[in-house]
Parts: sequence; C-alpha cells; structure tokens
Amino acid sequence: MTVIIKHILIVEDDLEDRLSFGRALESLDRTIFLESAENGVEAMDLLLDGNKELPDLVFLDLKLPLLSGHDCLVQIRSHSRLKHLMVVIHSSSFDIKMIDQLYRSGADYYLRKPQDYFAFINTLRTVISLATANNYRTRNHFVIDPFH
Repeated sequence: MTVIIKHILIVEDDLEDRLSFGRALESLDRTIFLESAENGVEAMDLLLDGNKELPDLVFLDLKLPLLSGHDCLVQIRSHSRLKHLMVVIHSSSFDIKMIDQLYRSGADYYLRKPQDYFAFINTLRTVISLATANNYRTRNHFVIDPFH
C-alpha cells in the first residue's frame, strides 16, 4: 500500500535547523505542507488538537526543551489517536543505547542529522521514500545514517 505524504510535522528547537528542513523539503516536493513545533509540549498540543488534521510523518528532534523527543514518542505511541503515526527521531548524536531504546519505544526510524545540506536533502528523500512505500520499521533498517 502506497502512502501519500502531504503533511509533515517537524519538531525542532533550533530555528536554523527548522529553516534548513523547510528548504530541503521544498527542494524535494513543494506540495507537502510543513508544520513546525519548537518543543515537545507544543508538538503534543498540535497532535492532540482534535480540530486539526494529523500529519503523515513526524520528525522529532531527540533533544527538545520541556519534553524530550523520546518522551514525545512514548506519549504518541500510548495515545489511540496518534499511535499509528510514522515517527522519525532525528539527532546529531549516535548513542547506540539510546537508539536501541528509541526502537523499543516505537520510533519508525532514527535519522542521524548530516551537517552537509545536500546530504540532508538526500537523507530526507530516503525517509520520504520509505514513508511513501509504507516501509515501517525493522531493526536492520532502523538507523538512517548518511555518514555510513
């Protein structure tokens, strides 16, 4: 079954990273609506607003103020309205223990943030392709690492 990605939520506290994400997404597909939140609490408020359409894909920064990316993930997976959402945790860190914990907590993918803008575009293309193909998580393909 093919999924059409038309709405993405990026949860990222760094303004420059949010802007870079928006530019990269626009270069790939101008038809996708991008919504953003600066912290975990704001993200959960957006997701739990019953008057709003849910995103097709959620990118959660791991290190967020007020409510971490991991804590948001746990809340998303425990809520009946949200538990089906595809969630990609993104971070510049590469802590294997944390990555394993995120997998066990239900993240669909772990994306290691590249520093290079063009590498980020290619990585974002990969994630959207996986989401579109409805390729949900397997442990062997959980980590998307542009450095390897």
